[in-house]
Order: sequence, then structure tokens, then C-alpha cells
Amino acid sequence: MNIGIEKAQGEIIVRMDAHNRYEKDYISKSVRYLFEYGADNVGGIWITLPGKETVIGNAIALGVSHPFGVGNAHFRIGLKEPKEVDTVPLDVTGGRFFQK
Repeated sequence: MNIGIEKAQGEIIVRMDAHNRYEKDYISKSVRYLFEYGADNVGGIWITLPGKETVIGNAIALGVSHPFGVGNAHFRIGLKEPKEVDTVPLDVTGGRFFQK
């Protein structure tokens, strides 16, 4: 990843991991927020699904998606409106971090 970023020639770098599902407008929204908020970096919300539909799988997914399990990690617990945060996952970099 670091080599790819170092060799990148574009104005914006988008990191997308293969084990995730993205909304069809993820990139366009991310770029829009990047400029709209004057951010250096923006990222999305994680919706954690269980690896298997078991009691333990569901408990883990719930635990890593709830403030009791992850505190104020907004990318895990969700937001209704964009918010300036300390860090974002799966970011679009163009610093301030915004969660959308």
C-alpha cells in the first residue's frame, strides 16, 4: 500500500479494501465531502456483520458496533451527519479527518 501511494500520480488517493462492500456512490460522495469540508481525508462508516450467523458471531458484531465495546469510534457506531474526527478507516485523501 505504501509503495502504491508513493507511486500515485493523481490528486486524490482512494483506499478500498477487498473484504468490504461499498455503496455505489462511495467514491463520488467521498470526493464531494473532501472538497465540501476542506478536509485532508474522509472516510466511511463500517457496518460490521457476523462472519457466521451464530450467537457468538452476532455478539461480536454487536460488541464492535456499540459504544460499550468501542467507545466513541464513530466509524463503528455510526453518525447521522458528517463530523470532524481524529481518524477514519478506508480513507479518501486529498489534516482534518471527516466521517460521513
